[in-house]
Amino acid sequence: MLLNYTIYFFGEYNEIETKNKSTIRLLIEVLFKTWIIGITAYIERNIFAAIPFPLQGFHGYDHLKVKEVSSGTIFLAFLLIFNENYRNTVKVLVEKLQNKL
Repeated sequence: MLLNYTIYFFGEYNEIETKNKSTIRLLIEVLFKTWIIGITAYIERNIFAAIPFPLQGFHGYDHLKVKEVSSGTIFLAFLLIFNENYRNTVKVLVEKLQNKL
């Protein structure tokens, strides 16, 4: 749901522009993008937990005790995997760090 907003917020990926950035700038950019994606996952988790589940209370079932609902890990993984701009920026950063070592 909010994945489209993060993609819009990060803008189009430009490979040439990204490769010309310094390693420090790429590192700061990746940390900032990770922070934004983490906050987005937190917001999505809260929205998802607020949606009523039709089987809530059926035979003692408590929807909020399901780990996928109480944890934002699934949302965070989803956002990290499907955000191409983030993945490509991390790839360029890893390549630059490998070349320096």
